[in-house]
Amino acid sequence: MQVLTDMFVADPCPVTPCSGKTHAALAALKAARSGVYCGPLRLLACEVADRLNAEGVPCHLVST
Repeated sequence: MQVLTDMFVADPCPVTPCSGKTHAALAALKAARSGVYCGPLRLLACEVADRLNAEGVPCHLVST
């Protein structure tokens, strides 16, 4: 069985700090069949997981 997964990254950028990268990455993740979101901050990752689960998108948080 082959599993296809997309990765969505919203890394911090010093040039355009409020450019909507996280919003765009989450919109693409919600539209995908499966995927991985890699966030730059642990607190942001928690907020993303909570938000996705609240919107009915199954999501697990893995932090290192």
